[in-house]
Amino acid sequence: MSLITHSVRAAFFVAAIALATQGAATLSAAPPKAPKTAAAPAAKPKPLSGIPKAESRNNDRSWAERQKILNQRAKEGGFDVMFIGDSITHYWEWHGKDVWAKRLAPYRPANFGIGGDQTGHVLWRLKNGNLSSKTNPKLIILLIGTNDTGHSHANIEAQRVASGVKAIITELQSRTRAKILLFAIFPRDISPEHPFRKKNEEINALIAKFADNNRVFYKDINKSFLDANGWGRKGVMRDREFLHPGEWGYNIWADALIPEIKTHLGPNYKPATEANAQPASPKQGGNSKPAKKTKV
Repeated sequence: MSLITHSVRAAFFVAAIALATQGAATLSAAPPKAPKTAAAPAAKPKPLSGIPKAESRNNDRSWAERQKILNQRAKEGGFDVMFIGDSITHYWEWHGKDVWAKRLAPYRPANFGIGGDQTGHVLWRLKNGNLSSKTNPKLIILLIGTNDTGHSHANIEAQRVASGVKAIITELQSRTRAKILLFAIFPRDISPEHPFRKKNEEINALIAKFADNNRVFYKDINKSFLDANGWGRKGVMRDREFLHPGEWGYNIWADALIPEIKTHLGPNYKPATEANAQPASPKQGGNSKPAKKTKV
């Protein structure tokens, strides 16, 4: 073998080793990083739909204690008008107590409201003690649904809340002989454009159809709480959320309630005493300043 041939073979061998080493390095190297892109916005959760379940809030001590009180109230009976609802109804016992005592007490009412309740909670209460064999009201006042809207931040289908209201009405009709006066959910938030206000209006359009004007009647007094442009009237509600009535707000509600109560109880009904049926005015309990924030 010549010196030239030997040199060529040596050069070829060295080149082969270099190529092999380069290939291995390429295979073991990490793949190139993808260019950074902006994070995709979080998908908006789907609105709650379907029919609300009957469920308790027994893990809340104050709720459980209130439920026991109402169950005992139902067992004792002796009332002619039964108020069912959430904190707006419950707070007749605080912010509306004077109006209740002076204007509603003659009709032997009983308060079955619990603050924070949604439609499913009321349905559970009715199935678990708030109705008994001694519960024989002549008229039931029902106002419920605003917490379904508020607790979901308005991310709930109006039909779902309406279905909850319908389930409550069905339960009441199957277990009592009372007439039911269903109120439109009160305006929520001072602005007519607030999502909570708009959602409640959607719900009201649906529940209004439940009235058959035989056993179920519908009443919408929401304009009484608002000015001509749909904004909340100052002093009617006691909190900045425009949610809970103050004394003036409860007087407005009583203005609407008393004629309805008289009509549905009938001309032969004898009140305990004569009710004061004078209409409310801003001087009767009107708050000039917004109250402190109140828990729903």
